[in-house]
Amino acid sequence: MALTKTPIELSSTPSIVDGGNATAITIDSSENVLVGKTALEYENTAGHIFRNDGFQSSIRSGGNVADFNRLSSHGEIIRLSKDGATVGSISTLDGNSIYIGNGDVNLRMIDVTNDIRPVTSAGTNRDAAVDLGDANARFKDLYLSGGAYLGGTAAANKLDDYEEGTWTPTFSVTSGAVSIFSARYTKIGRQVIINLTFQVTSAISAGNGTLIFTAPFTQFTNGTADVGICSVYPDGDNNNIGLTLNNSSGNNTEFAMVFTLNASYGNGNFIISKLVYETNQ
Repeated sequence: MALTKTPIELSSTPSIVDGGNATAITIDSSENVLVGKTALEYENTAGHIFRNDGFQSSIRSGGNVADFNRLSSHGEIIRLSKDGATVGSISTLDGNSIYIGNGDVNLRMIDVTNDIRPVTSAGTNRDAAVDLGDANARFKDLYLSGGAYLGGTAAANKLDDYEEGTWTPTFSVTSGAVSIFSARYTKIGRQVIINLTFQVTSAISAGNGTLIFTAPFTQFTNGTADVGICSVYPDGDNNNIGLTLNNSSGNNTEFAMVFTLNASYGNGNFIISKLVYETNQ
């Protein structure tokens, strides 16, 4: 059945007023109702489809397809149900935000404060109660232009830097000669972990030795008691392992390996150091 302008009597019927000059509504043989469409297709023609099995489809070209406008008060705009039981909703709050979710697990999106926050079924803040992901359903990567607050909301709880990389230290040794074999660091906040290996290119004489090198980041303060360990490898002469510590000159860009060699330490061997220190960068 198609309603057109032809039946004049419809214009006086209180429930239906037809002011069109073409087919306005089509009810096909399967009792599907079509508005602005004459065929049951979902892709190319603007209009509405109300199928007899409850499915609805709206198609529009070049504009929003649906507009839901709640008047007078804030609250639920769209309710989603399964077998009559509510499983979720989209609601408005304070005239500046919406929140969507299920029960007391909702996300509120606020334009004026530029944030998304967990809220209750009433849209009020729900602090420290909702997890993001699960042990068996993890998100992949997290991209942040700022930091992450861990275990609290104070400035001290903010982790705003994590970095892994290499650097090329400048160095000097009390005797012999060495070259850089590898120099790696991991920076977590203000804590820096370095792994530094030198290879001996000219034998280092027996006795007390010092190898001074520059760090990838400056120390927090001159004279900070940052201590690491260093060792020589391979070693068949029972040489003593040494300490890696901030340079005694107080230079906040340098550290020193201090060691004692019972015998000359030959060409091709390694001096290996690991150090954890605090930076002001």
